[in-house]
Amino acid sequence: HGTEVTSEIVGAGMGIAPGARVIEARASKHGDSTPLSTLRALQWMLAPTKLDGPGADPRRGADIVNCSWGTGNGSDQFYRTSFEELRDAGIVTVAATGNGSLQEDGSILRGNVSAPAS
Repeated sequence: HGTEVTSEIVGAGMGIAPGARVIEARASKHGDSTPLSTLRALQWMLAPTKLDGPGADPRRGADIVNCSWGTGNGSDQFYRTSFEELRDAGIVTVAATGNGSLQEDGSILRGNVSAPAS
């Protein structure tokens, strides 16, 4: 999914920002994200580190963060402060409105705008 979204953004001849550079942070592996792993990914987008962890450098941070995920709960405020801090750092955050509308029983909750997009 991430590869497909990235191609829509930077894909040559088809993306909305062809030629843009991409950095990525994995918040989930096979759908097993946790609030802590997601917060770590958002923190990394603000100030990327070296692969082994040290050297946080906000000058190398993202200009735009795409969050193609959701909590399934439109009133969830857990990530609000993180998104406000990204905004305050000049980083635009774009979040999917529907990727999180899958309920525990596997059914899709229609008409729901999932957090963090909500």
